[in-house]
Amino acid sequence: MTTPALTRLDLVADVDAWRAVGFSIGGDELVVGTTTIRFVAGEREGIVGWDLDGDPVEPRDLGTDVHSNGAREIDHVVLMTPDIDATTDNLAQQGFELR
Repeated sequence: MTTPALTRLDLVADVDAWRAVGFSIGGDELVVGTTTIRFVAGEREGIVGWDLDGDPVEPRDLGTDVHSNGAREIDHVVLMTPDIDATTDNLAQQGFELR
């Protein structure tokens, strides 16, 4: 079984704050490793969407993947849920290894 790869995160956040900590942002997105982070509008800050791909992906060059803070990949993403059982069942069905 192939573990899904995180290929996109949609994030409601202050773009200038991300720039201030050393991320190079082009337009409304940046690339970290194989993941595109898109800054989107919303009422509450945080992750509001994502794409997963079960196939291996290669790092993409959008001209914005050189970060002065040295970020090269995403190590982990934290999810909060009101129903841990339903969430972990859903993630397991998508091929995630639960630890």
